[in-house]
Amino acid sequence: MISEVEERIIANILHKPMLLDSVDLLPSNFTSPFCKQVIEIALKLPTGERSLISIANENSVKLSEYEFATFYSKLNSLYARTISESTFLNDIELLKQHRIKEKLLGNLATYHQYQTSANLDNLLTSIQNYQSFNDSDSGELTETITQITQNVEEGATAGIKTNPKIEQRFKHFLVGSKLICIGARPGVGKTAFCLNLICSTLIHDPNVHIDFFSLEMNKNEILTRLMVMLSQVNSNVLTSGKALEDENISKRISQATDILKQSQLRVYDSVTSLEGILAKIRKNAKLCAKNKYLAFVDYIGLVSVSSKRSLERYLQLGKITRELKICTNSLNIPIIVTSQLNRGIEFRQEKEPQLSDLRESGSIEQDCNAVAFLYRDSNNPNLVNFAVKKNREGPLGRISFNFTGDTLTFV
Repeated sequence: MISEVEERIIANILHKPMLLDSVDLLPSNFTSPFCKQVIEIALKLPTGERSLISIANENSVKLSEYEFATFYSKLNSLYARTISESTFLNDIELLKQHRIKEKLLGNLATYHQYQTSANLDNLLTSIQNYQSFNDSDSGELTETITQITQNVEEGATAGIKTNPKIEQRFKHFLVGSKLICIGARPGVGKTAFCLNLICSTLIHDPNVHIDFFSLEMNKNEILTRLMVMLSQVNSNVLTSGKALEDENISKRISQATDILKQSQLRVYDSVTSLEGILAKIRKNAKLCAKNKYLAFVDYIGLVSVSSKRSLERYLQLGKITRELKICTNSLNIPIIVTSQLNRGIEFRQEKEPQLSDLRESGSIEQDCNAVAFLYRDSNNPNLVNFAVKKNREGPLGRISFNFTGDTLTFV
C-alpha cells in the first residue's frame, strides 16, 4: 500500500536527513496528512537540524497537548523502524508514480464531467506524464541503427529548412535532438532574428509545427512583427490604419495573413515556467511527424523554475538547460533558446562575443549542441553578424546579414 511506502520514506529521512537533499520531493507528493506535515517541516530546516526532536518542536506551537503527543508518538514509532537505505530511491519512484496516476484519474473524471478544452489539455498532459514516467529504455541499438541507415539512404538528416544563408553555411542546422542557443546583447535583434527563421520555415514548409514561447512580448506584438516580415510592409504603415487604402500593400498583407492562418504556428505569451513549457512541447511534439516540429524559447533568462528550495539563478538556469536538452533527446526535436550576454562585452575593444560572455550560467555552453551570437558590425550598424562558436555536429564560422529596420528582416 502507498501508505506503507510513505512511512518508509519518512523513516529513512528521520535516520538520514541528508537523503532529502538528494531527491526532488514535495509535501504534495504524499497522500498521508501526517507525512505531508513532516516533509513540510523538514524542508524548512537546514540538513543538520532535521532531527526527530527538531521536527517535533517545530510543530509543537501549532498543536494542542494531545495532538502533539500523538504526532511525537508517530514520529517515534517510525524512527524505531529498521530501515533500508537501498529501498529509498525505489520508494520515491513508487510514490511519484502513484501521484501521477492519481492525477491522471482525477483529470479523467473531471473531463468526463466537464468536457472543456482546458480540461482536455490537462488530461492529455497527465497521460503524457504517465507515459513518460513509465517509458523504459532497454539500451537496444537495433531500432536506432535502422533509423540512421534510413536517414542516410533517404537524406532525412537534412532536418527543417530555414534561412538559406544558414542552410548553406551550416548544413543540417535544425536536425532533431538539437538544443541551440542564440545569444546577443539587448537591442541587437534576438527576437526579430528568431521570427525571421520562423518566416523562412513557414514559407518553405507550412506543415512544420512551431511553438514560440514569448516571455518578453505579448502575442499581439509577435504576430504584428510576423505580419511586417511576411508582407514586407513598413511597420509604421501597417499600424497606421491606412495600409488597406493601397491596393498593392493590401494584397501583401492579405497574403501574409493567409500564410499565418494556414500555418501550424502557436504563440504562447503566458507560459513562463519550465514545467509549463516542457508540458506544451511534449504534448505538441508527440503529435508531429519527424522533422515537422520546432520550438523557440525567448528568452531563457526569464523562464521560472519550481523548486522546493530557493536556488541561485545559475543553478536554476542549469536545471532549465538540462531539462530542455533531455526533452530534445527524448522527442528527437530541435529547440532554439535565446539568451542575453554579459554587459562586459560593451567595454572591450573586441566586440565579437565569446562563449564566456553568456550571462549567468556555463550550463548553456555545456548543454547546447550549438551556440551562436548576433552582434552588430562596428563599421556598419545595419550589418549584423551571426557567429557560430560551438557546433557539435557541424562547422564553426560567421555569416553576415543586412538588417532592414522598417521590415525587421535579415537578408
